[in-house]
Amino acid sequence: MMQQKCQGFVVHHTRLSASRYIVHVFTEEEGQRALILRTSKKVTMVYLTPLCRVACELSGKQHQNLHQIREIRLLDHNFDVAGNYLGLSLMHHWGWLIHQSQPEGQEDARVTRLLIHLMDFLARRQKAGKLLPGMMPHLNAYLETWLLVFAGVFSRDPQSLQWLLQDLAENHGIRPAPWLPGDTDYTTQLFELKIEPFLDYALQWGALTRLHRALGDIWEHFLAKPIKTRANLVHQFNERRLL
Repeated sequence: MMQQKCQGFVVHHTRLSASRYIVHVFTEEEGQRALILRTSKKVTMVYLTPLCRVACELSGKQHQNLHQIREIRLLDHNFDVAGNYLGLSLMHHWGWLIHQSQPEGQEDARVTRLLIHLMDFLARRQKAGKLLPGMMPHLNAYLETWLLVFAGVFSRDPQSLQWLLQDLAENHGIRPAPWLPGDTDYTTQLFELKIEPFLDYALQWGALTRLHRALGDIWEHFLAKPIKTRANLVHQFNERRLL
């Protein structure tokens, strides 16, 4: 038997029984790890909250694929999703995207930095009382685009997104959202700015529906994974006239 520690963001979970779950934690050192969590009065369901940051002590044989969580504690969940259905949906969606796009056991510190960056931003805005529902689609576009870059689907060249959309239309029979002249300026800003000034820019840009549709087409084709959660999320945005 061995004991080890890890910490990271909870991105997904699967129920095994009334009190046991497989919890997928994205760690900076080892990427995504699947761990077994047994819930009880002392170990509550809060540890299944999407994108909460946890520290775990593990037990199990060294060559086992699944290790048991012996102890777990919450490091932080800076963004309060209580009473915020759109926010909770977004957290679930982001966790699902990371779970689907990042191979298990393949570390990528950039994903951890991206999550810390976004969650810190959400916490600061919420604390200042300036977190608006209209920010959510822009945050989502920011995270989706960077995850596609990290997954190697396209580069940081703003034109690469346009080239991918042209390839989908010409060689794969997919009709993605049209690429308009202003879109290149938008993607240039996305790759150059950090999240705070990027959001200020994006909130003035307005027509994010095309970009969301384009990113969805790319996810489904190149990762071969339909993002149904995202479709529901975009539907919620549209219902509230945010897109």
